Amino acid sequence: MSSNPNAPSSRGLSDDVRQSDSLPGLIRDLANDLSTLFSKELSLAKAEFRQAASDAQKGVAAMAAGAGLALSGVLFVLLSIMFALANKMPLWLSALIVGVAALVIGYAMVKAAQNKVKPSQFVPERTAESVRKDTETAKRAIQ
Repeated sequence: MSSNPNAPSSRGLSDDVRQSDSLPGLIRDLANDLSTLFSKELSLAKAEFRQAASDAQKGVAAMAAGAGLALSGVLFVLLSIMFALANKMPLWLSALIVGVAALVIGYAMVKAAQNKVKPSQFVPERTAESVRKDTETAKRAIQ
């Protein structure tokens, strides 16, 4: 006997036609199909979330490495500005001016970045669209 679920069974074609033509059989088939469909949609959503989390993790690691390198560069630029100002004023005052300016600019950058990080980035858009289409198809099939 074949293990293929689509292969004809030993019951014969007339039994299959009679069972699938009956209303309870059609409802049972619809319920099974919907159950399978939603199970697959859930699997797709899980896969999308895993992929988004993996991509975010890689992105955060790359940003951390870049930020570390950029920080060292910024420190040297700030030191050079501080020493340049020290030619016109006391060293402590030039260090204070550069430090306060760096804090203000850094705070503004953090606030601007917060606006770009939104929870909407983690919405499984393909799954939501697929579920919407499946729901419409199921409604049409019921009518």
